[in-house]
Amino acid sequence: MKIYLVGLAVLALMFGMVLLSSATEKSNDLILGISTDKESYAKGDPVYCTLMLVNVGTQPIVVNKRLAINRDALFPHEVLFYVTGPEGKLLNFIPMVTVSIYPKLEEFTTLYPSRFVRRTLELSEFFSLEKEGKYTIQAVYENYYEPAGMMVWQGKIASNKVEIEVRR
Repeated sequence: MKIYLVGLAVLALMFGMVLLSSATEKSNDLILGISTDKESYAKGDPVYCTLMLVNVGTQPIVVNKRLAINRDALFPHEVLFYVTGPEGKLLNFIPMVTVSIYPKLEEFTTLYPSRFVRRTLELSEFFSLEKEGKYTIQAVYENYYEPAGMMVWQGKIASNKVEIEVRR
């Protein structure tokens, strides 16, 4: 029960953060929110980031729930991360992620109003977060694939920005 209540509190906080963000982050009643498990990390600690794609509208929306991440728009993906390091430069995405070019039919789902899909990942596996200082994290969800016979949401949505600090 305690975990459920904590989850609801995190969800409410994310809704608040996302709804307070700029209007460009909302599109067709679909929003993307991100949050990290902490605001401050010791050097070398894992940095967990949760993505939530939420239907804040009044009608069901079919979305691509795969939420595959990759290094840039040239590679198959639904999510791109933009992480700015302490020196103000975008960090390089470290690994090469291999995913299918086209999502499978079962990777699409109907999000009813107030429903969401979520994915948590360890950002420190994808970006070098070793320098001390502040980092800014933002994600972008995009889907341009629509299987035959399905009406799937298509477009691009930017998330809220999250700031973390890495210390000794």
